[in-house]
Amino acid sequence: MATLSVLLTIISVLTAILLTIIVLIQNPKGQGGIGAISGGVSEAMFGATAPSALVKITVVLAVIFLLSTLFNAAIVGHARQAKSLGDSIVDAPATAAVETAAGTAAAAVEETAAPATEAPAPAAE
Repeated sequence: MATLSVLLTIISVLTAILLTIIVLIQNPKGQGGIGAISGGVSEAMFGATAPSALVKITVVLAVIFLLSTLFNAAIVGHARQAKSLGDSIVDAPATAAVETAAGTAAAAVEETAAPATEAPAPAAE
């Protein structure tokens, strides 16, 4: 499983880099951006059908990236013995806080309910 996870991670990283490059090569609708700087490199590489070819390559790379990332997450999540972070948080601190608050409230009630055994000391003048 570890080998497959490493392979999927490599595929994800490579497709992310290629996807970034392909998106930057594409000309925006306003004909500005990186297409104006590169001087028509995309047209020289892909010919007259550059926009449709770049769009198809972008879609294929995006699908490969999403699937490799999804499968990698599924494999790593299935291989883990531990629960998720939300499941691993124990309710003990919350329970302890409630018990402490209840104990403090009970002690306060006992103090106010207990009869005074000693008379208060008279104030010195």
